[in-house]
Amino acid sequence: MSYIRSIIPPFEFLKTAFLDLQLGIFLCLCLILGGTSQDIIQPKYVLYIFSILIIAVNMVRFPPQSNWKVFLIPISGLGIIILTCLLQLVPLPPDIWSNIQGRDSVAQAFDTLGIARPWLPISLTPEITRFSLLDFLPPIAIITIFANGITQESLIKSVKFILAISIISIFLGLLQFSTSQDIFYLYEVTNDKSLVGFFSNRNHLVTLLLVAFPFAVSLLYQRSGTQKRSLLLALPLAIIFGIILVGSLFGYVLALPVILLSLFIYATQKRINFVPLYIFIILGFAITAIDTLLLNGYILGLIKTVATLAFDQRVEFTFLTYEVARDYFPMGSGLGSFENVYKQYSHVGTRFVNHAHNDFIEILLEFGVFGVIYLIAFILYLVRMTLNVADSNLDVSIFAWPAVIGIGVITLHSFVDYPLRTIAISSLFTFCLCLLHHSLDKSADPSTAPLST
Repeated sequence: MSYIRSIIPPFEFLKTAFLDLQLGIFLCLCLILGGTSQDIIQPKYVLYIFSILIIAVNMVRFPPQSNWKVFLIPISGLGIIILTCLLQLVPLPPDIWSNIQGRDSVAQAFDTLGIARPWLPISLTPEITRFSLLDFLPPIAIITIFANGITQESLIKSVKFILAISIISIFLGLLQFSTSQDIFYLYEVTNDKSLVGFFSNRNHLVTLLLVAFPFAVSLLYQRSGTQKRSLLLALPLAIIFGIILVGSLFGYVLALPVILLSLFIYATQKRINFVPLYIFIILGFAITAIDTLLLNGYILGLIKTVATLAFDQRVEFTFLTYEVARDYFPMGSGLGSFENVYKQYSHVGTRFVNHAHNDFIEILLEFGVFGVIYLIAFILYLVRMTLNVADSNLDVSIFAWPAVIGIGVITLHSFVDYPLRTIAISSLFTFCLCLLHHSLDKSADPSTAPLST
């Protein structure tokens, strides 16, 4: 009996450590293994297994006083989307599906072959739709962690994990850019000779860096002591350096607004001075001067090149996808069906296009009228939550505004890309959503109260 009692304290310590670190570690796994929307299943299976384990553990120990009602909107929203996808998989009789917009060619194919029309679902690619549903597991796992109750210390550690992965991604990107071989790239289909870090697309790396920046600033301001702040100042500076080197047009466009907004929010807090803001303004002028005087406008030229290529292609993808979406409205073509549907249009050519590079238009194609309703509801919800944070002023967690900025960055990027189609960014997006709701929870545990500055 004494032996059993002797092993209980270490077991309790491990249990406490797991509950304290599970969110940060899981986010790290998602950012490292979930950096692509390609059909590469091995790393995704790892994330699926960990997601199921986290969901199971947190559901088993779901305490009676858990604040799951705080996250009712994210839970309901995710549930409705999953239910819609499941309904897209329900087989329908031939008389129904053959009359749905965009199914004429399918019906004609069966008639030409002399085969009786079978029962078919709304989704034109049901296998892909079923597999795509698994990508919702990591966001569900993150929501269950928050709903089970989370302390401010655990949130700080999770933010540090995100920042650590961001910095490591920059260093990995430097290795990718500086070597002539492809050994440092994690994916075969990627942006060659570019900084992509743990991602297959450099634009998704810059999304991570833009989301990470306001969190780095929040840590900079909440830590007292000149020495600690001097050390933490290196984090946002390194992130800015990474954004510049990645060479993403979206990063260049949003970098300055994100930087100024992050610094302005925290510079206006009580007992906060404006010195870091001045440092970043001076840094911006310094980079411009160096580029003009020493680099002969290399950075500006890179921005122009990226802007020309990216803008032309994205406009083309967007308009073509909208044209395709009209042919499948109002029921849509099914989750994950974009690539198969898009390439059926002969005028598209042989170019590889795996996504529309405008997730709003791609959602219109795959979900039809339901996608329009969901998008409108999300925009209204985001505006309302932002106003709630603004009205709460200093009564919210110091991570509330970084969460708002992070959600805004990912949402804006979805207009010109598909960041939420990767598990890495969708998990980061879910983290910001839950963090936003957690920050506005007035009944939160005292340990989750705003940090003093």
